[in-house]
Amino acid sequence: MSLAMPVPDADAELTALLNRGGDRQALRDWLATQAKRDEQDFDQDVPVETLIKRRAQRIDWLLQHLWAHFELQHLQDIALLAVGGYGRGELHPHSDIDILILLKDSSQEHLHKKLEQLITLLWDLRLVIGHAVRTVDECENAARDDLTVMTNLMEARLVCGDPRLSTALRDHLSPVQMWPPDAYFKGKLEEQQNRHRKYEGTAYKLEPNLKSSPGGLRDIQNIHWIAKRRFGDQSLLAMTRRGVFLPQEYRALTRCQLFLWRVRFALHLVAGRAEDRLLFDHQKAVAARLGYVDKPGKLAVEQFMKQYFRAVLTVRNLHELLSELFSEVMLASLHDEEPVFIDNYFQQRGDRIELRDFASFQNHPETMLLIFVHMAERSGLQRISASTIRALRHARPQLNHRYRQNPKHQALFLRLLRSRANLWQALRAMKRTGILSAFIPAFGQITGQMQFDRFHHFTVDEHTLFLLHNISRLTDPKYAGSFPHAERIMQRLVQPEILYLAGLFHDIGKGRGGDHSELGAVDALEFCTQIGLSDEEAQLVAWLVRQHLSMSLVAQRRDITDPDVIQDFARLVGDEQHLELLYVLTICDIRATNASLWNGWKDALLRDLYLATRECLRRGAPLLQADVSASTREDALNRLQEKFADLTPVHDLWRSFGADYFTKVTGETLAWITETLLTQSEQQEGPLVVYRQHPNAGGTEILIFVHDQEFLFAAITALLAQKRVSIQAATIHTTPYDMGLDSFIVLEETGEPVTDLKRLQGIQRHLQQHLKDVSKVPLAMQQSSGKRQPFELKTEIHFHQDLRRQRTMLELITLDRPGLLARVGAAFKYCDVVLHNSKIVTLGERVEDVFFITDRELRPVSSATQQQLDHMIRLLLDATSLKKPELT
Repeated sequence: MSLAMPVPDADAELTALLNRGGDRQALRDWLATQAKRDEQDFDQDVPVETLIKRRAQRIDWLLQHLWAHFELQHLQDIALLAVGGYGRGELHPHSDIDILILLKDSSQEHLHKKLEQLITLLWDLRLVIGHAVRTVDECENAARDDLTVMTNLMEARLVCGDPRLSTALRDHLSPVQMWPPDAYFKGKLEEQQNRHRKYEGTAYKLEPNLKSSPGGLRDIQNIHWIAKRRFGDQSLLAMTRRGVFLPQEYRALTRCQLFLWRVRFALHLVAGRAEDRLLFDHQKAVAARLGYVDKPGKLAVEQFMKQYFRAVLTVRNLHELLSELFSEVMLASLHDEEPVFIDNYFQQRGDRIELRDFASFQNHPETMLLIFVHMAERSGLQRISASTIRALRHARPQLNHRYRQNPKHQALFLRLLRSRANLWQALRAMKRTGILSAFIPAFGQITGQMQFDRFHHFTVDEHTLFLLHNISRLTDPKYAGSFPHAERIMQRLVQPEILYLAGLFHDIGKGRGGDHSELGAVDALEFCTQIGLSDEEAQLVAWLVRQHLSMSLVAQRRDITDPDVIQDFARLVGDEQHLELLYVLTICDIRATNASLWNGWKDALLRDLYLATRECLRRGAPLLQADVSASTREDALNRLQEKFADLTPVHDLWRSFGADYFTKVTGETLAWITETLLTQSEQQEGPLVVYRQHPNAGGTEILIFVHDQEFLFAAITALLAQKRVSIQAATIHTTPYDMGLDSFIVLEETGEPVTDLKRLQGIQRHLQQHLKDVSKVPLAMQQSSGKRQPFELKTEIHFHQDLRRQRTMLELITLDRPGLLARVGAAFKYCDVVLHNSKIVTLGERVEDVFFITDRELRPVSSATQQQLDHMIRLLLDATSLKKPELT
């Protein structure tokens, strides 16, 4: 059959062209003209379904004319069929054109030459052709063995040739012959689950695949295929008329399909090729092509992606609902088990919860929350039956302001948050059915909200659910021992709902402009007060939301060996309850942001900050720098007494360090460095380079003891970059005798400590060899590839004077680039600035590094030098070498 999609004059143009004996170039020009017309019509908002069917119709015409050109139109026992997306009549600008040339039997070898000429011509026309030449029997055998082949052939559509072959193929593939509906359904479900796992099981990854990610076009096609196999129908409208879909479900799925088609059409135009991955490189251009514009506080690309994520959420939810319905129809044996009574409203069947009376949600509105309480309190309940989901969605409009104000409903929600058995599953189901957004309207605003960067891997709502999952895992025996301090806090926590509410609201202010922590704290306080928490409890939740980034910032960007930093943080938290809850929330938040962000070093930093602050709170009185220095030396001496009978060399060595060094390190680290220098420095010619696994197991520590030289820091960071390790922190110290005593915490690029012995020895040799003469270390910077980055970030440089410790803190926020630390180190040298410590934080494409610096006299850096250093860093960030630039 042919596609009834007229294109003004296009067929006539093609006919006239061929009648004039049009050559290949003329045909290519005709195809290009038609493609340009499609592009212009797309930009003029011609419906996308018209355009993709029009291209399929155009290819039909071309194939029919060429079929006749090669004198195949009068032959029997041969046919050309469109399959796959082309068979459905859906061709986007650069979609493959899949065709099947169907033969009655294999004796028709005399046709092969003509068929080869036809396929060659199609390739010469720059069409991307996927083709197969098979007999009906060969198709039957292939389909019987392979579900993908079966599905592809189910969509076969006759374009030209003998219609009897098309009919024979359809008969051979009927459910009576192979793949009956139940087997086909089970096969497609398994195929879908494998596909979702491949794409990491979430529709919310920020560079999704339009076809294959959960909620994508493939899930919509899956619904078509399963319904076609079961009912013989393929269109959504036909399934709605059969009662498979409800009208509102049909409208929602159709709306999502048209939106995803528009996105795919635009993506093909932007990429200039067949492309289904919505990469960061393309997202801005696709958003612009679809007409999105920047608004105050809302980037066009983020508006576009929010609509995308909401669409795929709708598709995913409808796919799960319809899969459940198909399961109930086609796999009835799975639903034969006797229901188990739960209460007057609900019963359990297998791992599903279902209504006993479908009017319950309407007549007893509290059951819209009670169903999730049962899921949270019973570990065996994993799903809600399809009919119950439909009833729940039908009743959802009742969940309004008056409903939320009802004390009975508020008590049920708090009961839900206090559950420990299966809370994560319940909250996830609550979100997917829309009940969570209805009960907490602000949550609906972050559904599908993305941030255009490489740091946040998930949409805000999905990240929030992962955070809540992380909290619940702290009380799950399966994960015991992963976070001992956090687990102990959770075990003795009397009101877990405080932490879950803070998790629910911590990012709820995103996407509105302004400080999301402050906005979220206001929402949290209002909601917690409304649902019956005491003022003290509501204020605690709001404080956690307001401060949810504070602990991470202090741990990663401040010197937590400084007692003043600990004292300031202790004043912020105020007491151990606030500290403990913030510690747990911070761990769970970071781990839910992206898979590569969390590592042992961040774990160690947060743990050290938590323990130091707890000790400070219990001690009460502030700790002075002199006390820290004395405590460090005392701790180190106690450790060294076991190794050295005579401690005189220890004291002699320490005098060479300078007094300020003992506030930079712990007693354990000082003992290790002292033992290393006393036992190895005399045996080692040239630079001393040693390594160890840091005692908190968070990273690998590399100690370098070498004569101070120009560009030493720049050289070390460049050499470490050459060995592909990631620097997390650095302690830089120059002794009064001009010896560099520098320590670096490094990780593999995967975020794990460097543990391979041969690799460690290679890094050691690399440093020893090149640090003998730093002037010979190649410091030329790798140039940019020239490819425009999808992300834009204005470089920020901030200075803060720390008069108590007589130093300056420099904060650098910029896009990551090759040799970044070497560039900064060179700037320090040119501006006569001394680096003492640094904290290195890389967040996707963004770096937020902190450097603690002084002048040569160990005083805070002056305003004039700050201006000079700011200018120097900016010049060197994009330089191709570390040669000193001219300041203007």
